[in-house]
Amino acid sequence: MMCRHTPRYFHDAKNVYLILEYVPEGDFYKFLRRRDPLGRVGEEDALTSVSQLLSALAYMHSRHVIHRDIKPENLLVDGEGRLRVADFGWAIHAPPPHDMRYTICGTPEYTAREGLVGKGYTSSVDIWATGVLWATGVRAASWEVSLAS
Repeated sequence: MMCRHTPRYFHDAKNVYLILEYVPEGDFYKFLRRRDPLGRVGEEDALTSVSQLLSALAYMHSRHVIHRDIKPENLLVDGEGRLRVADFGWAIHAPPPHDMRYTICGTPEYTAREGLVGKGYTSSVDIWATGVLWATGVRAASWEVSLAS
């Protein structure tokens, strides 16, 4: 898989300017809240979103990049409803044999246990965070429907 949108840039004597894709829907958190006050999504929408995120993570992980802070606020939504991974402030390039990391970082609510206690982790922390997104979004909506039935 290839990244579709390559950032462009220019610079002057003091600054580097990045030109990035415009994402009119903003971050995923606000996007979900506009659709549902509790941030719930239907199963089909959730499957699409999770599939897009897993595809992006597969691309990143194949290049040995661990994001380490996957959460709705770090996912942007373009004009067609597609997700874009953003905020690589905690990301790290970790090729083998140095792919085990110990830095405690990221957002605790989305971080795997091993990432919180300093026991060491790999790119699997990004997959864990994706599972948390699934559980707190679509599963919450599905449980509500099940309970109401």
